[in-house]
Amino acid sequence: MAKLVANEEAQSWKEKEQAQGAQTSASADQTEEDAMPLYTQLACPPSTYPPKRYCDVTGFPAKYTDPATKIRYARANNYTAIRNMPKETADAWLALRGDVSNRLR
Repeated sequence: MAKLVANEEAQSWKEKEQAQGAQTSASADQTEEDAMPLYTQLACPPSTYPPKRYCDVTGFPAKYTDPATKIRYARANNYTAIRNMPKETADAWLALRGDVSNRLR
């Protein structure tokens, strides 16, 4: 039993093979380069949303930032771990994140 597919233009019913044949003939007019999207060339404006901030300890969304080390954290037990870590470790975590503002002092 053949499956029937609705044609949106004329509201007539076609068999599935006919509908697929119509799609392939319509796409045959395009060249292969036109059909393939190039995601490196997408032109879009910058996002209007603020950047997402994640906890440097757990990776969860971070609501808080330690004022002394500038390390982001999500929960109170992360804060105690951050306050007890050596300064060199905190600087290494900031370097992994790409934040150099705290290391310049």
